[in-house]
Amino acid sequence: MSIQKKLGKNPKTIDKNIFLKLTKEICLGVSKISPGIARSFLSTKANRNIMIIERSDGIIQFDHNACVNLEKAINLVKYDPVYIACLSEEIIREKYKDLIISLFLANVNSDQELKVRLNSFLAELRTSVKEYRILMPIEQLELSDLEEVKIGTVRLVPFCSLKAENEDLSRSVIKGDDENRIWGEVFIRAESTEAISKGQYEIEQVINLLRAYVPILFHKEHNIKVGLIKYDPNKYHEYLTIGDSGLTGGKIYLGPFGKYKLSKNRYEDLTASYCLNEISELLSKSPSSRSDLENSIIIAIRWIGLGIDDEVVSDKFLKYSIALECLLTPRGEKGDKADPISKRASFLLGKTESECLEIISELKLLYDIRSTIVHQGCEAEEEEIIKDSVQKMYYYSMSTLLKLSGKTKEPGAWNDIQCLDNQMNLQMFAR
Repeated sequence: MSIQKKLGKNPKTIDKNIFLKLTKEICLGVSKISPGIARSFLSTKANRNIMIIERSDGIIQFDHNACVNLEKAINLVKYDPVYIACLSEEIIREKYKDLIISLFLANVNSDQELKVRLNSFLAELRTSVKEYRILMPIEQLELSDLEEVKIGTVRLVPFCSLKAENEDLSRSVIKGDDENRIWGEVFIRAESTEAISKGQYEIEQVINLLRAYVPILFHKEHNIKVGLIKYDPNKYHEYLTIGDSGLTGGKIYLGPFGKYKLSKNRYEDLTASYCLNEISELLSKSPSSRSDLENSIIIAIRWIGLGIDDEVVSDKFLKYSIALECLLTPRGEKGDKADPISKRASFLLGKTESECLEIISELKLLYDIRSTIVHQGCEAEEEEIIKDSVQKMYYYSMSTLLKLSGKTKEPGAWNDIQCLDNQMNLQMFAR
């Protein structure tokens, strides 16, 4: 089960009848009090179960029941798909409290008038959300013979092209290296305080997808990096050693790093053979409109991308294994993971019975390594030993991701892992 659903945050359209009922009950618990009474509440512990709001036109009190129902009403609004991704709870709370006080002071009590005011409130909330154009430079990315690329909601485009499109950007203070980089551009509907973080999240989703393709597009010795942070090849760690020959020291450089050169041929290869179009379409959807399987794919992309960027071998392994679990573990499934995951992966990736059995055996061995890393750690000499296993875990997680991405588009598209289990009940292995 997702964190969102565990916390009771499953997006759900507002039930306007419940919203009306709660609003009426809240208004019944609102009253106007004198400054003296307000001070007595504020100076004692009695104010724990009430809320007092000082205004220029008087002091408003919400009793305990009104406070409880206020939270219920706010939850109705903030978990509606229209608002959950673009409005903070604080904004909704302040605007809704203002509405309640205005209803109380105007003595509005008829259902018809309340419905009109509530509909107007929700409409104003929707229009209060503005659209922002978020732009961020991407380190190490080059578009070799492509003018721009659109993946999901993000456009990857040279800064010079952005300047030509927008007069404000032509007067920007962006200079030097950033002016020569490829930038990620995304349009975000959100509060101004959250637009940047939401835009960065969208751009990082695309970056993690690009990272996930690194072993497919580039030789591993090239040490390809791509991201929002600066990869400085001149950064290093210093060290000292004391031995028979005395004291010696040196530097361990983090680089050199290879650039992520996305050419037209590579881009076409990704769209033709590696589900780039299908995944791009998933990234374009709002989280609340994705199926369980589609959300699992998006989460897995993040873990594979983070694994690619990680320099620690055992951490790479764990991140790839988490990605595989995201893809092949249905919500609520408990107990041993190795057996059901290996069987599901074998069904998806194996073409013959012997291939399926080999995949099951190899994945169970990889999960033994995962368990050892998690519970016992990984010594320096063991990091070198498991390098081949890391490549295998990447292969299984990425191959599964691509296979399932294709299943979201085929006739009779899969919505969750139960669809895979249903197929497994009908045949021994995929053909």
